Amino acid sequence: MDRGLDPYSQALAKLERGHAQDLADVGEMLARGLVEEARLRFCFAEIEPELYRFPAVDPADFRRSLEELLGPQYFAAADLATASPPSMKVADS
Repeated sequence: MDRGLDPYSQALAKLERGHAQDLADVGEMLARGLVEEARLRFCFAEIEPELYRFPAVDPADFRRSLEELLGPQYFAAADLATASPPSMKVADS
C-alpha cells in the first residue's frame, strides 16, 4: 500500500520550506523515530549538489534549516562516494 512520500522526502521538503510549523513537524518526526538524524543528513547530502537545477530552492537556506534543527555538521558530496547510507528502519504504524 502506497502511503505517499517516504518520511525522509517529507522531512526534507518541510526543511526546504522552512516555516515554523514545518520545522516543528520535522523535530517531532525525529523525536518519534520516524526519521533518523544520520539518514536525514545523508539524504540531504545526496541531493545538495543538484539543487542548482531548481531556481526556487536556495541551497544555503535549505542547509541552514537543516543545521538549525540538527546542528552544523559538514558532509561533503565527495564523502558520499565512499559512505554507506545509514540504516533505514521503517517505523511501525
